[in-house]
Amino acid sequence: MLLIAVCTVLCLTVFFKIETITVTGNTRYTQEEIIAASGIQTGKNLFLTNVEKAAAQIESGKPYVRTAQIRRKLPASIEITVEETAAVPFAVRSGEGYILLDRDLKVLEKGSGDLPEGVAELRLGNVTDAQEGRMVQAENSDATAALQQLLAAADRAGLAGVTYYDVSDPANMLLTYDGRLDAVVGGTENLEKKMAMLAEVIRRNDETDPQKTGTIDLRVSGKAYLSGKRTIGS
Repeated sequence: MLLIAVCTVLCLTVFFKIETITVTGNTRYTQEEIIAASGIQTGKNLFLTNVEKAAAQIESGKPYVRTAQIRRKLPASIEITVEETAAVPFAVRSGEGYILLDRDLKVLEKGSGDLPEGVAELRLGNVTDAQEGRMVQAENSDATAALQQLLAAADRAGLAGVTYYDVSDPANMLLTYDGRLDAVVGGTENLEKKMAMLAEVIRRNDETDPQKTGTIDLRVSGKAYLSGKRTIGS
C-alpha cells in the first residue's frame, strides 16, 4: 500500500507534467488565444488538469468556437481540437443594432448595426441577456424554447432558405421564406407536420412560380392554405 501511495504522489507531483499544448481546427482565433482561454498551462500535471472545465471555458470565452475537445496524450501533451462557427446563421435585434447568434442561439458578438447579408433575422421579444459566449435570453422564456423546437422541426423537414423567424408570441409563431413567402405557424403543437407541409408547399411553388409572394397558413391541423397576400410584409 505504501508503494502504491508513493507512486501516486510521484505521478501527481513529479511525473507527467505538461510540456506541449497543440490546437487544431482554429481559424478565427490563434493557438495562443485558445490556450489562454482554456486556462491550461505547461508545467502543470497532466492528470490533475480538468479538461472538461477547460473545454467549457474555451466555448464560453471564445464565442465562435462551437465545440472544444481536449485530449491528454502521454507522456506530457495536451491536444485541443476546436470546431468553429463558419457562417453566422441568425441575428436578433436589440436596441439600435443586431446581436449575432450561432445555431445553438449562443451569442457570438454584439453591436452589428445592420443585418448582415445571408443572416436570418430572429424576433424573440424583449432580450434580457446577451452575454457573449452564452445562450441569448428573452423576457419570455418560452420564446427561446419555442424557437429551438421550430428550428429543429424545420431542419428535420429539410426546410432551408428561411430569412425571418418571429417567436415573440410562441402561440402565434411566424416565419418568412426567401423574403417573399410568409408562414403563419401558430403554436408548437404538431410542428413536425407543419414544417413538413410547409417544405412541400414551398417546393411545389418554387417549381411553378419561384417569384411568388403570399402567406401559407398552417394553423389548421393537417392543412396548409396559401393566399396571395403577405402577412408580415416586405
